Amino acid sequence: MLKGALYSRITLTDISNRLFYSKTYLNSIFKESKGVTIMQYYRDLKIEESKRLLRKKESVTAVSEKLSFESPQYFVKVFKQRVGMTPKEYRKKLN
Repeated sequence: MLKGALYSRITLTDISNRLFYSKTYLNSIFKESKGVTIMQYYRDLKIEESKRLLRKKESVTAVSEKLSFESPQYFVKVFKQRVGMTPKEYRKKLN
């Protein structure tokens, strides 16, 4: 189930509605437990999956689309924020 969720676009509102708790409450208990918000954690999981896909030689555009990022540019921005390099730089580092 988790892997399928990584390939979708999920919002905090979606999670809140599904669990019948307020967004504020969910974020506070999650952050207390994990040290980050739900959406930060979700983005980090997506970035880890993107690294796996990049190692399999998937294109940046394909990875962006598969993981339901808003655009390839947004994917590159988020990837660079979390990893410290662009997806292309990451792939070159692997070789």
